[in-house]
Parts: sequence; structure tokens; C-alpha cells
Amino acid sequence: MLNKREYFSPRPFACHQPGEIVTARVLNPLENSATKGKARPAILIRREGARWLLMGLTTRSHFANGKPRQSVPNPMACGLDKPAFLWGSTTWVCALDVGDHIGHVDDDLLALIALH
Repeated sequence: MLNKREYFSPRPFACHQPGEIVTARVLNPLENSATKGKARPAILIRREGARWLLMGLTTRSHFANGKPRQSVPNPMACGLDKPAFLWGSTTWVCALDVGDHIGHVDDDLLALIALH
């Protein structure tokens, strides 16, 4: 089990920027309503006060219903170390649940996010 402290970034939450890929403690109630959240890579989209709109990333290539997910076109260029796929939906998280910097979206990933 992850220690809660592992979710927090040494940088103040005001330093994060849209388009940044970070670790974030994210719930996925669409596929697991009993989830308590876990640290996962996520793309920061927009900040409103003390919360961020983001899209989570996963290594699962298909949704629970079998439908394929959109893959991140150039994961290594974005700072990811393995293939990743978009959740396909956005969610809000508290800025305190946004953790360490992983990378930034590139033009190909930005175009894919814009379609959602």
C-alpha cells in the first residue's frame, strides 16, 4: 500500500502547469466504484482554484467493456517509460493530490486530448 506522503510533490502546487504530465492520486469510479484512488500518471488540463481538471493515463489498452482506448502516440517523448493509454474522460482532483513531474504533452498527444 502506498504511503499517503508519496502523493505530494516537493514543489508547491501553484508551480504545476497545464500540459504537464504528473503523478496524481486519482479515483476511477467509472470502472471501479469502490476505489480509494492510487497514484497514476495524469495530464493536467486546467486549474480552478485548488483543484485540477486532468485526464488519467493507464497501461490498460481496453476499457472494462472491451472497447479500445486511445494510445499515447509517443510515450517516451512525453516522459513516460512504457506504452500508455488515455482514460477517455476527465476528472477533477484536489491540487494537493498532484505529485511529481513526469514530462509534458507533445503536439500529437495534445491533438488526441483535444478530441475528447
